[in-house]
Amino acid sequence: MWRADFVESSAVLAAVLEVSAPKLGNVSPFSRGKGMRFEHFLASSAAIGPEMRKMAEGEFSLGQGIFHAVNRSISAQKGGNVHLGIILLFGPIASAAGSVKSLDLASLRREISEVIDEAGYEDTVYVYNAIKHANPGGVPEEVLNESMLKKIIDRRIPLKEWMADGKDQNLIAQEYCNGYDISFETALPVLLKSYEKSRDIFAAITTSFLEVLSKYQDTLIFWKFGEETAREVSERAKYLLKTMDSGEMEEFDRYLRGQDINPGTTADIVGSALFLGIVSGEITL
Repeated sequence: MWRADFVESSAVLAAVLEVSAPKLGNVSPFSRGKGMRFEHFLASSAAIGPEMRKMAEGEFSLGQGIFHAVNRSISAQKGGNVHLGIILLFGPIASAAGSVKSLDLASLRREISEVIDEAGYEDTVYVYNAIKHANPGGVPEEVLNESMLKKIIDRRIPLKEWMADGKDQNLIAQEYCNGYDISFETALPVLLKSYEKSRDIFAAITTSFLEVLSKYQDTLIFWKFGEETAREVSERAKYLLKTMDSGEMEEFDRYLRGQDINPGTTADIVGSALFLGIVSGEITL
Protein backbone atom coordinates (compact mmCIF):
# COMPACT_ATOMS: atom_id res chain seq x y z
CA MET A 1 0.00 0.00 0.00
CA TRP A 2 2.80 2.44 0.81
CA ARG A 3 4.23 2.00 -2.69
CA ALA A 4 0.99 3.10 -4.34
CA ASP A 5 0.75 6.05 -1.94
CA PHE A 6 4.29 7.05 -2.86
CA VAL A 7 3.65 6.77 -6.59
CA GLU A 8 0.57 8.97 -6.29
CA SER A 9 2.30 11.67 -4.23
CA SER A 10 5.37 11.57 -6.49
CA ALA A 11 3.23 12.06 -9.60
CA VAL A 12 1.35 14.99 -8.10
CA LEU A 13 4.55 16.62 -6.87
CA ALA A 14 6.26 16.20 -10.25
CA ALA A 15 3.32 17.78 -12.09
CA VAL A 16 3.14 20.68 -9.63
CA LEU A 17 6.89 21.34 -9.77
CA GLU A 18 6.88 21.26 -13.58
CA VAL A 19 4.24 23.97 -13.94
CA SER A 20 5.70 26.02 -11.08
CA ALA A 21 9.05 26.62 -12.81
CA PRO A 22 9.53 29.41 -15.37
CA LYS A 23 9.82 27.89 -18.85
CA LEU A 24 9.81 29.69 -22.19
CA GLY A 25 6.31 30.07 -23.60
CA ASN A 26 4.69 27.90 -20.91
CA VAL A 27 2.25 28.54 -18.08
CA SER A 28 3.79 29.28 -14.68
CA PRO A 29 2.66 31.10 -11.50
CA PHE A 30 3.55 34.34 -13.25
CA SER A 31 2.49 33.58 -16.85
CA ARG A 32 -0.79 32.54 -18.41
CA GLY A 33 -1.36 30.60 -21.58
CA LYS A 34 -4.15 30.94 -24.09
CA GLY A 35 -7.19 30.02 -21.99
CA MET A 36 -4.99 28.28 -19.43
CA ARG A 37 -3.92 29.49 -16.00
CA PHE A 38 -1.60 28.18 -13.32
CA GLU A 39 -4.52 27.09 -11.13
CA HIS A 40 -5.88 24.91 -13.94
CA PHE A 41 -2.64 22.93 -13.86
CA LEU A 42 -2.72 22.68 -10.06
CA ALA A 43 -6.27 21.31 -10.09
CA SER A 44 -5.37 18.81 -12.79
CA SER A 45 -2.21 17.75 -10.94
CA ALA A 46 -4.26 16.85 -7.87
CA ALA A 47 -6.92 15.11 -9.95
CA ILE A 48 -4.61 12.74 -11.83
CA GLY A 49 -2.84 11.48 -8.70
CA PRO A 50 -5.47 8.86 -7.75
CA GLU A 51 -5.42 7.47 -11.29
CA MET A 52 -1.63 7.05 -11.10
CA ARG A 53 -2.18 5.24 -7.83
CA LYS A 54 -4.65 2.84 -9.46
CA MET A 55 -2.15 2.07 -12.21
CA ALA A 56 0.54 1.42 -9.59
CA GLU A 57 -1.83 -0.95 -7.79
CA GLY A 58 -2.63 -2.78 -11.02
CA GLU A 59 -6.32 -1.81 -10.86
CA PHE A 60 -6.09 -0.19 -14.30
CA SER A 61 -4.21 -1.31 -17.36
CA LEU A 62 -2.01 1.32 -18.99
CA GLY A 63 -4.64 2.44 -21.48
CA GLN A 64 -7.45 2.43 -18.92
CA GLY A 65 -5.40 4.50 -16.51
CA ILE A 66 -4.50 7.06 -19.16
CA PHE A 67 -8.15 7.32 -20.24
CA HIS A 68 -9.45 7.84 -16.71
CA ALA A 69 -6.67 10.28 -15.83
CA VAL A 70 -7.49 12.43 -18.86
CA ASN A 71 -11.18 12.42 -17.89
CA ARG A 72 -10.35 13.38 -14.32
CA SER A 73 -7.99 16.12 -15.47
CA ILE A 74 -10.53 17.74 -17.77
CA SER A 75 -13.37 17.41 -15.26
CA ALA A 76 -11.33 19.01 -12.47
CA GLN A 77 -10.75 22.38 -14.10
CA LYS A 78 -11.95 24.73 -16.85
CA GLY A 79 -8.69 25.19 -18.76
CA GLY A 80 -9.28 22.23 -21.05
CA ASN A 81 -6.38 20.03 -22.11
CA VAL A 82 -3.62 20.98 -19.71
CA HIS A 83 -2.02 17.60 -19.01
CA LEU A 84 -2.48 15.11 -21.86
CA GLY A 85 1.27 14.83 -22.50
CA ILE A 86 2.06 14.52 -18.81
CA ILE A 87 -0.53 11.78 -18.41
CA LEU A 88 0.72 9.84 -21.43
CA LEU A 89 4.26 9.94 -20.03
CA PHE A 90 3.36 9.41 -16.37
CA GLY A 91 1.19 6.34 -17.06
CA PRO A 92 3.96 3.86 -17.91
CA ILE A 93 6.10 5.22 -15.06
CA ALA A 94 3.30 4.77 -12.52
CA SER A 95 2.54 1.25 -13.74
CA ALA A 96 6.22 0.32 -13.66
CA ALA A 97 6.83 1.85 -10.23
CA GLY A 98 3.98 -0.16 -8.78
CA SER A 99 5.28 -3.52 -9.95
CA VAL A 100 9.06 -3.24 -10.02
CA LYS A 101 11.02 -4.76 -7.12
CA SER A 102 13.42 -1.86 -6.77
CA LEU A 103 12.75 1.78 -7.60
CA ASP A 104 16.25 2.45 -8.89
CA LEU A 105 16.42 4.12 -12.29
CA ALA A 106 17.76 1.10 -14.19
CA SER A 107 14.99 -1.16 -12.89
CA LEU A 108 12.36 1.46 -13.62
CA ARG A 109 13.60 1.89 -17.17
CA ARG A 110 13.42 -1.84 -17.88
CA GLU A 111 9.96 -2.12 -16.36
CA ILE A 112 8.62 0.91 -18.25
CA SER A 113 9.62 -0.74 -21.52
CA GLU A 114 7.90 -3.97 -20.46
CA VAL A 115 4.72 -2.13 -19.53
CA ILE A 116 4.60 -0.50 -22.96
CA ASP A 117 5.50 -3.73 -24.78
CA GLU A 118 2.64 -5.54 -23.03
CA ALA A 119 -0.03 -2.94 -23.81
CA GLY A 120 -2.47 -4.51 -26.27
CA TYR A 121 -4.94 -3.13 -28.76
CA GLU A 122 -7.53 -2.52 -26.02
CA ASP A 123 -5.04 -0.11 -24.46
CA THR A 124 -4.61 1.54 -27.85
CA VAL A 125 -8.38 2.11 -28.03
CA TYR A 126 -8.37 3.66 -24.57
CA VAL A 127 -5.46 5.93 -25.45
CA TYR A 128 -7.07 6.91 -28.77
CA ASN A 129 -10.25 7.91 -26.90
CA ALA A 130 -8.26 9.75 -24.24
CA ILE A 131 -6.45 11.81 -26.86
CA LYS A 132 -9.68 12.49 -28.73
CA HIS A 133 -11.39 13.62 -25.52
CA ALA A 134 -8.49 15.93 -24.64
CA ASN A 135 -8.63 17.37 -28.18
CA PRO A 136 -5.03 18.66 -28.29
CA GLY A 137 -4.23 21.42 -30.75
CA GLY A 138 -2.43 20.65 -33.96
CA VAL A 139 -2.84 16.86 -34.02
CA PRO A 140 -3.02 15.66 -37.65
CA GLU A 141 -6.62 14.89 -38.59
CA GLU A 142 -5.82 11.35 -39.70
CA VAL A 143 -4.63 10.43 -36.21
CA LEU A 144 -8.04 10.85 -34.56
CA ASN A 145 -10.64 10.16 -37.24
CA GLU A 146 -13.09 7.26 -37.04
CA SER A 147 -11.26 5.27 -39.70
CA MET A 148 -8.19 5.22 -37.43
CA LEU A 149 -10.22 3.77 -34.58
CA LYS A 150 -11.68 1.14 -36.90
CA LYS A 151 -8.18 0.28 -38.10
CA ILE A 152 -6.94 -0.13 -34.52
CA ILE A 153 -9.79 -2.50 -33.68
CA ASP A 154 -9.84 -4.46 -36.94
CA ARG A 155 -6.08 -5.00 -36.96
CA ARG A 156 -5.79 -5.27 -33.15
CA ILE A 157 -2.89 -2.83 -33.17
CA PRO A 158 -0.86 -2.86 -29.91
CA LEU A 159 -0.12 0.51 -28.32
CA LYS A 160 3.59 0.55 -29.10
CA GLU A 161 2.95 -0.32 -32.75
CA TRP A 162 0.41 2.50 -33.01
CA MET A 163 2.82 4.94 -31.40
CA ALA A 164 5.57 3.86 -33.80
CA ASP A 165 3.68 5.38 -36.73
CA GLY A 166 4.21 8.85 -35.27
CA LYS A 167 7.53 8.59 -33.50
CA ASP A 168 9.42 10.66 -36.09
CA GLN A 169 7.16 13.67 -35.48
CA ASN A 170 6.06 13.16 -31.88
CA LEU A 171 8.42 13.16 -28.90
CA ILE A 172 5.97 11.29 -26.68
CA ALA A 173 5.56 8.52 -29.25
CA GLN A 174 9.35 8.47 -29.52
CA GLU A 175 9.63 7.95 -25.76
CA TYR A 176 7.19 5.02 -25.94
CA CYS A 177 9.14 3.39 -28.73
CA ASN A 178 12.71 4.12 -27.58
CA GLY A 179 12.64 3.28 -23.89
CA TYR A 180 12.17 6.87 -22.67
CA ASP A 181 15.55 7.84 -24.09
CA ILE A 182 14.95 11.58 -23.86
CA SER A 183 13.71 11.45 -20.28
CA PHE A 184 16.48 9.17 -19.04
CA GLU A 185 19.44 10.34 -21.11
CA THR A 186 18.84 14.06 -21.67
CA ALA A 187 16.26 15.61 -19.32
CA LEU A 188 17.01 13.71 -16.11
CA PRO A 189 20.84 13.91 -16.07
CA VAL A 190 20.74 17.69 -16.59
CA LEU A 191 17.99 18.03 -13.99
CA LEU A 192 19.96 16.06 -11.39
CA LYS A 193 23.27 17.79 -12.10
CA SER A 194 21.77 21.26 -12.00
CA TYR A 195 19.84 20.56 -8.82
CA GLU A 196 22.88 19.06 -7.10
CA LYS A 197 24.87 22.17 -7.96
CA SER A 198 22.31 24.88 -7.22
CA ARG A 199 19.87 23.23 -4.80
CA ASP A 200 17.27 25.26 -6.66
CA ILE A 201 14.74 22.85 -8.17
CA PHE A 202 13.08 25.51 -10.30
CA ALA A 203 16.36 26.63 -11.84
CA ALA A 204 17.17 22.98 -12.50
CA ILE A 205 13.82 22.48 -14.23
CA THR A 206 14.40 25.53 -16.42
CA THR A 207 17.87 24.31 -17.38
CA SER A 208 16.61 20.81 -18.18
CA PHE A 209 13.81 22.33 -20.27
CA LEU A 210 16.29 24.38 -22.32
CA GLU A 211 18.52 21.32 -22.78
CA VAL A 212 15.70 19.19 -24.17
CA LEU A 213 14.36 22.02 -26.34
CA SER A 214 17.82 22.71 -27.75
CA LYS A 215 18.19 19.08 -28.89
CA TYR A 216 14.68 18.13 -29.96
CA GLN A 217 12.10 20.02 -31.98
CA ASP A 218 8.98 20.43 -29.86
CA THR A 219 6.05 18.34 -31.12
CA LEU A 220 3.37 20.91 -30.35
CA ILE A 221 5.27 23.64 -32.19
CA PHE A 222 5.97 21.31 -35.12
CA TRP A 223 2.29 20.39 -35.46
CA LYS A 224 0.93 23.92 -35.12
CA PHE A 225 3.60 26.01 -36.85
CA GLY A 226 5.72 23.68 -38.95
CA GLU A 227 9.25 22.36 -39.00
CA GLU A 228 10.98 25.67 -39.71
CA THR A 229 9.50 27.37 -36.63
CA ALA A 230 10.21 24.34 -34.46
CA ARG A 231 13.83 24.32 -35.63
CA GLU A 232 14.22 28.06 -35.02
CA VAL A 233 12.90 27.73 -31.47
CA SER A 234 15.33 24.89 -30.77
CA GLU A 235 18.25 26.92 -32.14
CA ARG A 236 17.29 29.85 -29.94
CA ALA A 237 17.09 27.54 -26.91
CA LYS A 238 20.58 26.26 -27.72
CA TYR A 239 21.89 29.84 -27.70
CA LEU A 240 20.11 30.73 -24.45
CA LEU A 241 21.43 27.58 -22.78
CA LYS A 242 24.94 28.89 -23.39
CA THR A 243 24.32 32.46 -22.24
CA MET A 244 21.59 31.97 -19.60
CA ASP A 245 21.02 35.70 -20.01
CA SER A 246 17.83 36.55 -18.10
CA GLY A 247 17.03 39.56 -20.26
CA GLU A 248 17.32 37.61 -23.48
CA MET A 249 15.21 34.79 -22.06
CA GLU A 250 12.48 37.23 -21.03
CA GLU A 251 12.55 38.79 -24.48
CA PHE A 252 12.23 35.42 -26.23
CA ASP A 253 9.54 34.34 -23.77
CA ARG A 254 7.49 37.44 -24.67
CA TYR A 255 7.95 36.68 -28.37
CA LEU A 256 6.74 33.10 -27.97
CA ARG A 257 3.69 34.14 -25.97
CA GLY A 258 2.89 36.88 -28.45
CA GLN A 259 2.85 34.31 -31.25
CA ASP A 260 1.09 31.66 -29.11
CA ILE A 261 4.10 29.37 -29.61
CA ASN A 262 4.16 26.92 -26.72
CA PRO A 263 6.90 24.27 -26.31
CA GLY A 264 4.43 22.17 -24.34
CA THR A 265 5.75 18.74 -25.25
CA THR A 266 9.20 19.74 -24.01
CA ALA A 267 7.64 20.67 -20.68
CA ASP A 268 5.94 17.25 -20.58
CA ILE A 269 9.30 15.51 -21.07
CA VAL A 270 10.76 17.48 -18.16
CA GLY A 271 7.74 16.47 -16.10
CA SER A 272 8.52 12.85 -16.95
CA ALA A 273 12.11 13.33 -15.76
CA LEU A 274 10.86 14.89 -12.53
CA PHE A 275 8.54 11.96 -11.86
CA LEU A 276 11.39 9.52 -12.48
CA GLY A 277 13.74 11.48 -10.24
CA ILE A 278 11.26 11.75 -7.39
CA VAL A 279 9.88 8.21 -7.45
CA SER A 280 13.41 6.75 -7.66
CA GLY A 281 14.59 8.85 -4.70
CA GLU A 282 17.20 10.65 -6.81
CA ILE A 283 15.40 13.94 -6.19
CA THR A 284 14.50 14.86 -2.63
CA LEU A 285 13.42 18.36 -1.72
